Amino acid sequence: MIRFEHVAKHFGNQNVLRDVSYCVPRGLVSFVLGRSGAGKSVLSKLVVGLLYSDSGSVFFDNVLINTLSEQHLHDVRMRCQYIFQHATLFDSLTVLDNVALPIRKHRGLNVRASRLLAEEQLAHLHVDDIAQQMPETLGPGQRKRVAIARAMAMQPDCLLLDEPTTGLDPVAARRVDALIREVSIREGITCMVVSHDLVSVRSIADNVAFLHEGSIAFQGKVEEFFASTTPCVRRFCGGDHTHGNR
Repeated sequence: MIRFEHVAKHFGNQNVLRDVSYCVPRGLVSFVLGRSGAGKSVLSKLVVGLLYSDSGSVFFDNVLINTLSEQHLHDVRMRCQYIFQHATLFDSLTVLDNVALPIRKHRGLNVRASRLLAEEQLAHLHVDDIAQQMPETLGPGQRKRVAIARAMAMQPDCLLLDEPTTGLDPVAARRVDALIREVSIREGITCMVVSHDLVSVRSIADNVAFLHEGSIAFQGKVEEFFASTTPCVRRFCGGDHTHGNR
């Protein structure tokens, strides 16, 4: 569903991505791993035109992203929802209205209809008990689960999740993992997860790509990743997640 062909990206004199070729399979949970600053988030932002590659091609469902107009990018962003690391909820709105607002805006429904659909979505993803709360009263894990519910309300084909468990306690992190896995299996959603959480990888990943020095050093099944003898992969699995290429 998502395909990168010989993609390169630099910021100033920092070459973040170098000749990256990688394919995210449809309907699976695919993790992109790497040390801090390895370019994982950069790679995911290329999919929805938040950043553009300097060379190479990025495809979503066989549509070339690099040359799309803003209108066509909007269509891609509706189908491929990007969930930022910090959830980006509106603090002035309740949880219910945070989910209802994009439904009303992008699906052309009135306030009552959008709230009804938002209620259904929150119940579907097991967060309806906090529907009337304000975001400032929520824990980080609850905020992340609400962000996933809001994204799912757009009926996407794909979720891009940027470090979904970073900063969460172990219980909250595993609840977020379980929700990602649930929507992938139940709805057939393709998930591209940028992370360095190896517990998440073992728990919910179908496959793994590992970025090292701007290139894909490994891609394959989870069990193959943890059994890999590639030195940079072994160091990462041993706990060295620092000193990336930017």
